[in-house]
Amino acid sequence: MNTENATQVTLSSVFQPVFGAMAGLAKNLGHGSASGGEVNHLESLLEGLPLSSDDFGIACNRLRNARRYLESNERGAARWELNALANQLRNQATAKTREPRRRLRS
Repeated sequence: MNTENATQVTLSSVFQPVFGAMAGLAKNLGHGSASGGEVNHLESLLEGLPLSSDDFGIACNRLRNARRYLESNERGAARWELNALANQLRNQATAKTREPRRRLRS
C-alpha cells in the first residue's frame, strides 16, 4: 500500500502566484519598467483562479484597463487599477466558503 503525505491546498495558496506577479508588476510600474508581457502573464494566472463568472469578468476588466493605462504611459492610473484588482482578489482569497441557504418548502 502506497501512503503519501496528503498536501492540503488552501484557497489563499491558490492565489499566491497571482499576488506575486502583481507585486512584481507594481514594483516595475514604480520604476517605469513594466511591460505588456507581465500583464499577459498575470492574465494567464487569472484564468486559473476559482472565480465566479462575475468576479472573473471584473478582474479581466481591471487588468484590461491597467494594460491600456500602461500603454498610454499613465502609470498612476494603471497602479490604481492593479490595487483595485489586488483588493478584489484578496477578498476572494480570504472569503469563507459556506453552504448556500436552503429554501424551506412550506
